[in-house]
Amino acid sequence: METKVPFLSTPARRLVAAGVPVLLFAALSYHLLDRPLAAAVRGIEPEIRDVFQVITLLGDSTAYIVFFSLVTLYGAFVLRDGRLWRGSLWALASVVTGGLAADAVKALVGRWRPKALFEGGYYGLEPFRTDYLGTSFPSGHAATVFALAYVLAELFPSYRAFWWAAAVVVGLSRLVVGAHFLGDVVTGAYVCVLCAFLLRKTVLFGQRRDKEGDP
Repeated sequence: METKVPFLSTPARRLVAAGVPVLLFAALSYHLLDRPLAAAVRGIEPEIRDVFQVITLLGDSTAYIVFFSLVTLYGAFVLRDGRLWRGSLWALASVVTGGLAADAVKALVGRWRPKALFEGGYYGLEPFRTDYLGTSFPSGHAATVFALAYVLAELFPSYRAFWWAAAVVVGLSRLVVGAHFLGDVVTGAYVCVLCAFLLRKTVLFGQRRDKEGDP
């Protein structure tokens, strides 16, 4: 009997293949869109920027890691609710693995942030940088919120539109506050959605259901 490998399923192949147009868009954005768009958002009213400064905090992974760690432990050892702890662990693993992947690419690529462009005239890539100004690509905040959007949309499909809309707004905030370029946000979103999808297809987070109602 033939055994199907989850990572090689048709949806997985399609999502992996989507990386090609994402990278092509990032390259196009790098040459044509990123600088003029970053310059344009610098002219946004300070009051609007202040609002986005608050919104962008929702992309910080620290609180999510703590929250989903606690929910996973509580669900597994106190409530013994398989559906709860597996879903929470999926969210936790998606944020962590996607964040690590984004950080690895950041250090490898070494792209200057918009602040370096406008304050020092630096634009481009300087591989193997680890300082804040040289780690713009991809956006870690976008990676976090889009990973969560994918997971929550799968776990609570009735609110799918809300999760994705929230992720888009947080991703947009990274442009408005001048932390990232457009290509950084789009690529960060893709990286973590891919990680979340592949984790969903593993044995631990797969479609197997048992008497506890595990997802």
